[in-house]
Amino acid sequence: MGVGLHRQTVQVDKWRCDMDRNQMVRLLEDELWALGRAVGALRQQRSPRVPLPRPRVHALRLGAQTYSWPRVDPDGQGQYYRVWCAPLGVSYSLNDPRDVEGLAHELVEDAGEQPHQVVRCLRWLRRCRAWAQARAEGLDRHAAEILRQQERYVQELEGEIAMRILAMGFESPWIDHDRRQR
Repeated sequence: MGVGLHRQTVQVDKWRCDMDRNQMVRLLEDELWALGRAVGALRQQRSPRVPLPRPRVHALRLGAQTYSWPRVDPDGQGQYYRVWCAPLGVSYSLNDPRDVEGLAHELVEDAGEQPHQVVRCLRWLRRCRAWAQARAEGLDRHAAEILRQQERYVQELEGEIAMRILAMGFESPWIDHDRRQR
C-alpha cells in the first residue's frame, strides 16, 4: 500500500502579452462602434410609433471607476448614446469619434492593460450590444403586431370609403380628382 504521490515541480515562465496597448484600444473601439450601431437600430423611428424600453443599466467596475451604460437621467429616461463614468462624472458619446477613442483609452488604462481585464471590458460591451439588439428586435415585433391588429380596421375604413364613393357617384369628395382625370 505504500504507493506515494510524487510531487513534480513545474516551473512556470511569467506570462507575457505580445499584444500592445494600441491593439487593445482598437478592439475596444470596434466594440464601442458596434454598440453605437445597435443603439442606432434601437432608436430608429418605427411606424407605428412604439415607446422605447425602460433602460437597464449595465455596469462595469474597473479599479476606482464604474462605467455604466446607458446613462439614465433623474427622470428615468435613458440616454442610450451615452456611457457614464463615475465617480469622475464624465459622459462619453457613442456618436463622437473623439469620445469613442477616449473611452477606449480610459478603459484600457483603468484595466491596467491586463488582458483579462480588457476581456472583461469586451464582454461588458458585448452584453450591452446584445441587450440593445434584443430590444430593437422586440420593438420591431411590437410595431408589426400593432399593424396586424389594426389591419381589420383599415379594411373596414377602406370599405366605408368605397361605399360612400358608390353612393355619391363621381362627384364624391372621396375621389381623388387628379387621378380621375388621367
